[in-house]
Amino acid sequence: MVAFFMQLFREQRLLTSLCASTPPPLRRVVLGVAGAILFLLDVDKCRSSVLRSIEDTFPEKGKWYAMFTAIRATVTSLTYTTTALYLSQLPNRLVATKIQDRVSVTGLANLHAAREMQKGVVLVSSHFACFYIALIARHAEQEADESRAADTLVVAVPPMGEQEWNFFRKLQTLATDHRLEAIEHEKPRAGIEFLAALRSKKIVACMIDNVRDGGAHLFVDFLGADTAFPAGPFAIAAKYDIPIVPVHVEACGSLNQHVVHFGAPLRAPHLQDFDSRPQAISAATARYFADVVRKHPGSWESWRTLAYRRKLHSA
Repeated sequence: MVAFFMQLFREQRLLTSLCASTPPPLRRVVLGVAGAILFLLDVDKCRSSVLRSIEDTFPEKGKWYAMFTAIRATVTSLTYTTTALYLSQLPNRLVATKIQDRVSVTGLANLHAAREMQKGVVLVSSHFACFYIALIARHAEQEADESRAADTLVVAVPPMGEQEWNFFRKLQTLATDHRLEAIEHEKPRAGIEFLAALRSKKIVACMIDNVRDGGAHLFVDFLGADTAFPAGPFAIAAKYDIPIVPVHVEACGSLNQHVVHFGAPLRAPHLQDFDSRPQAISAATARYFADVVRKHPGSWESWRTLAYRRKLHSA
């Protein structure tokens, strides 16, 4: 029976359909109950690995605070996923309206300031999947001044399941004047394509908590401990003086509403020791996200990967 429910929640198809057909107040209850069940079943280690990380980050708060925050983070992750899957199943004509109902964007001036540097932009997030970044960024472009030229958004995507790819393809069908492309991490030429996109003044979106065994890492202080970040985006940004724009999502009290904020552009300092530049800009990025996580710990869905990223430093 436990195995059945674990498989059911991994698939999330029934839950997505249920959430799509229920009014917002009831939807909140459904997501809350589902998140609590996922937490108790420890699906994807959302309990065993997350609790320890939260306790280490907020030692003064106690275990009850850690448990409540862990459940909230599990529900938030589930909400992001079900929202994305729900939108992917809608007819094209309804998607824009539903996005506006569920997502609001702040800090667009920061993204525009980075674009005006005419060097391309690296858009980084630490807490939601790249296909969701694509959704938010495209919505942000729609909200922009119509006099601005539309840039191509290139998403550096990690290995994704069929549902995620279906959602990404859905976004591509919606992208008309706002173009949307993908770079797959697993491709041998991914790094070359990443750099080529930036040289073409495109916006490249990527996750900075998507670290892999055998990859190049930078280790910087994050929430009080040395933590692995992928070296590629920071090395390229430092070498070519490309601005990095951090972006994060806050899940509102209704759970169905998301507020997306684009942070101020970050640039590598011009240090004599070039090797110190990627370290400096990655540390600045880590500080940005650490501040966000401390303010909104329940809106961050990457608690479960934090312990692994710290073990890489010990290894």
